[in-house]
Amino acid sequence: MAKVGEKQMNKGLVNSAINALSGQAVGVNVVTNGQDRMAMLTSVRVRGTTSLTGGNDPLVLIDGVSSDLATLSTIYPADIESFTILKNASETSKYGSRGASGVIEVKTRRGNGSKFQIYYDGAVGFDKVYERLRMLNAAEYISAAKALGLDYVDKGYDTDFQKEIVRIGFVNSHHVAFSGGSDKSNYRASLGYVRGQTVIKTKDYNNFMAKLDISQLAFDEKLKIDFGVFGSSQQDEKIFDLQALSYSTAAMNPTLSFHKVGNGWQRNNNASQIAPTEPLLFERNDEKNLTFNSHLQLSLQLPHNLQLSALGSYSYTSTENGKFAPTWVWAQGLAYRGERKAEEILGNISLDWKHRWGANNLSATILAEYQKKKMAAFWTQVKGLANNYFGYNNLGVASDRPY
Repeated sequence: MAKVGEKQMNKGLVNSAINALSGQAVGVNVVTNGQDRMAMLTSVRVRGTTSLTGGNDPLVLIDGVSSDLATLSTIYPADIESFTILKNASETSKYGSRGASGVIEVKTRRGNGSKFQIYYDGAVGFDKVYERLRMLNAAEYISAAKALGLDYVDKGYDTDFQKEIVRIGFVNSHHVAFSGGSDKSNYRASLGYVRGQTVIKTKDYNNFMAKLDISQLAFDEKLKIDFGVFGSSQQDEKIFDLQALSYSTAAMNPTLSFHKVGNGWQRNNNASQIAPTEPLLFERNDEKNLTFNSHLQLSLQLPHNLQLSALGSYSYTSTENGKFAPTWVWAQGLAYRGERKAEEILGNISLDWKHRWGANNLSATILAEYQKKKMAAFWTQVKGLANNYFGYNNLGVASDRPY
């Protein structure tokens, strides 16, 4: 078992709970693709496994409620108190097959029973491409062609296509939390917002989240009641085809123009099936994730070192995806809309017994659990776009055809 507390978490411009955990726990591997922030969600592995396919995702428990890596990524790092990583079979046995790839237990911050407090933290940063491939400029391209005795095309421009598609991205995050209470009751509410520009022009992302937790002690402090609700909205503008975009910047003749000339774009006819670079930036691959989670937990201290606990939770997630490829770079054009929804109800009740004889400890647990998950999805894809004005927002301007 490994525990990562506030002092061990990564600091600075950390806009994801997964980034806060990265590199801080032995046996937990977090791989991040810089161009696609959501790729990190399939690259968190416990026990050193690194396969990107199959059931290798660890089980995530947020305040005891079953969740997933996508939901964890939407929680603001400042709302997390600690991570506990369970790796051994003896540690994960109570979770059965769900914990076969390890378990990440996440404990979020709660009110501390003191007077009213308000807390704010924010960060501002910049993203910049560290290094680009060294390519020939226009003069070097023409000189090399002449030296090799090759035919060449000179359109009179001097374009660095790699430089044209990138920018210095601006990232900012803001988080405010309120807390207060007394010895027997407390509360904590928080709001967080993250907005960023990627290094690729036209690609941005943002995340808004809200969280509320309330705790109450009753019946001479023998009963503890915990209630929590969490919601988030995350939007991510991804690259439609990273390989095509990268290859286009590397295969273009530097004497061609990046921008449209006349009614179209200049292209390198010697590069087979390579689209001009600028219109590739008009492609869309957008994703929106909505998450809602609520839970109620009761813990009752009984005689004879017994403790009875009950937990009920409801979770809802929705993922919308829209894709668009204009007719300038895709024969007939392409538009796609899809949505995946999931609802999950979880309830469990447990009876714990603990006893100590000198230096010896003995514990036993009886656990019963009910879980129901409902999933639904749809998608549609069309081609034959009449124009490129609507993107994926009006599929009626196209035809529903498979080829």
